[in-house]
Amino acid sequence: MKIIHIGLGKSYSSTFKNIFYPYLCDKYSYLFNPEEFLKIMRENYIYSNEDKILLSEKLNNNNVLIASESLVNWVPSNWVKAADRNVDLFGSDANIIINLRDTHQYLTSLYLQMIHEGNIISPNVFFCTPELYKKYKPFLSEESLQRFDSSSLDYEFLVSIYKKRFKNVYVVNHDKVLTLYPWNVLFNMDNDDKEKILFLIRKAPRYNKSYSRISIKLTFILEKIFSFIGFKSRGSQDIEFQTQSFIKIKKLNVNYISNFDIISKNLLRKIFKNWRWWMQNFVNKVLTYKKYKLPNNVYIDNKILDKNRLFLEKINQKIIDN
Repeated sequence: MKIIHIGLGKSYSSTFKNIFYPYLCDKYSYLFNPEEFLKIMRENYIYSNEDKILLSEKLNNNNVLIASESLVNWVPSNWVKAADRNVDLFGSDANIIINLRDTHQYLTSLYLQMIHEGNIISPNVFFCTPELYKKYKPFLSEESLQRFDSSSLDYEFLVSIYKKRFKNVYVVNHDKVLTLYPWNVLFNMDNDDKEKILFLIRKAPRYNKSYSRISIKLTFILEKIFSFIGFKSRGSQDIEFQTQSFIKIKKLNVNYISNFDIISKNLLRKIFKNWRWWMQNFVNKVLTYKKYKLPNNVYIDNKILDKNRLFLEKINQKIIDN
């Protein structure tokens, strides 16, 4: 059997990856994220026919569980393209699992993840209207998350894309993830299995905990200091690694400029890598933790909030019926 957990991200993904999936695969003799898949993932899903054949052989000769947030694609405008790729890789008989969560919670987590990865941008700039996003789009790479149009986050449309391509699609609301649906159905779990798994999940350490309010404030203070001296943080969304220096000093030796640039890049990369550790493992734990909330004036499409809320209510009812 082929089970493919495609996302969305920020829905117990770290806990599942570190605790749930290893237990599940060991208990029920499944392969988890085989190397044939990881190779394709590392190449950003650019793969040869040989790569696909090797993956197909692995999938056809074993019980396999594959899970990656990148499978669904973080950018909604790429959902259809990603779904076509997934059916090409895994076949229409694969069991697809999609995790969804409250739209506002998801958008908040998405923004915080961008901050975690060094993309220091104001939420008022990150979230933009559909009209403004269209203007930005020609200047953004296809996979770019430097801007986000919340009106495109249509859960019902996402699910419809996969139901048109795959025979079995299971949709889970993040709030109901501890019901263990659809895993209990796919693996025919008994009550003892479910209780043990729930115990492991509840006792698991918190992985990749989001920045608190004060962590966000401190991060933006650091970025202002960088900006003042002519630097910026290097984030995951940067097209190429570079730290720009705007210090205008005449008649500097060319070799000196080159060495200075290299040193500044390495230094800032190390500072920000350690910064995330300090925010998540010291500030979040030692100081009173208060969840970060998006400012009230950030543009979030209210129509999509309502539409997704109603869709999640329907999903909840289906989970209860199961």
